[in-house]
Amino acid sequence: MLALWIGMAVLAAVFALFALWAWRLAPQFAQAQQRFEQEDNTTAANVRIFYTRLAELEQQRDDQTLSAQQFEEARLDLERSLLSDSTAAHKKALAGPYQGSLWWSLAIVAAMVLAVVAYLNTGSSSNVELYGVRQSIEQSGDTSPAHYIERFEAEAKRHPGNADVWALLYPLYRDSGRYQDAVGALSKVITLRDAQHDPALLAELAQAKFFASGRVMNSDIAATLNEVKRLDPRQPTMHSLLGFTDFTQGNYQGAIDHWRLALAGQSNNADETTLRQGIALARQRLAQAGANGSPDSPSNGNLR
Repeated sequence: MLALWIGMAVLAAVFALFALWAWRLAPQFAQAQQRFEQEDNTTAANVRIFYTRLAELEQQRDDQTLSAQQFEEARLDLERSLLSDSTAAHKKALAGPYQGSLWWSLAIVAAMVLAVVAYLNTGSSSNVELYGVRQSIEQSGDTSPAHYIERFEAEAKRHPGNADVWALLYPLYRDSGRYQDAVGALSKVITLRDAQHDPALLAELAQAKFFASGRVMNSDIAATLNEVKRLDPRQPTMHSLLGFTDFTQGNYQGAIDHWRLALAGQSNNADETTLRQGIALARQRLAQAGANGSPDSPSNGNLR
C-alpha cells in the first residue's frame, strides 16, 4: 500500500512540475503573441487592395465600360468589403499571462483531492495490500498453507469487508480439513459479493457444509441443494455431491446417473478423472449386487 501512495505522490509531483513549467513560460508566449499582432499588416494590405481595385473601377468608368450607377454600386461593395475585413482583423486585447491561473490551480487541486477520496471509497486499496501480502509470503520462502492462512486471517481482520481475502481463505481451509471455517469463509464471500443466486458458489457451500457435518446429509444442506437445482439443474458440483451420497448409501445406479451429469459439465481434468473412476467403481458394485441378487438400496440423498 505504501508503494501505491508513493506512486501517486510521484505522479502528482510530475504533474505539478509540468504545470509550473507552463506557468513560467506563459509571459514569453504572451510577449510573442503580442509582437505577432503588432507586426500583423493584414489591414494595410487590405487597404492597398482596396485602392488598387478602386483605381480599376475608375478606369473602367472613364473608359465608359461601367455606367455611373454601376460604378457607384461596385464602389459601395468594395467599401463594405474593406469595412468587413477591417472589423474581422480587429483582435481583442490579450489577457494577462497569469489571469485565471488561481482558479485553474484550485480546480486542479480539487480534482486531485476528489480522485483520492473517490479511490478510498470505491477503489480496491485492500486488494493492493492483499497482493503485497501474497508477494511477501512468496518472498519469505515459507509457502506452507498454515503460513498463508495465518497471514490471510490477519488481513481478514483488518479488512473484513473484502470478499477477495475470504475467497483466498476458503480453499485453504477446505484443503486443510477445516470445513467449518471453510463454510464461514465461503458464506462471507457469497454475502459480500451478493451472490445468493450463484449456483456454483451455492453448490460449493453445500459441499463444504456436507463435509463439515461429517458427511451426513441434513435439511440445511438439502435446502441449499434444492436452491442450486432450481437455479441450474445440471450444476456439476451438486451432482458430484449427490452421486457421492448415493454411492455411500448403496444406490449405485443413482450415483452413476449423478456422476455422469457432473462429468458432462466438468472442465477440470483431475475432477474428470475422479468422476470416471467413481463411475467405474459404481458400475462394478452394481454388477456385483446384481450377481448377488441384491436390489439397490433406496437413496435418501436425492432431491425431492
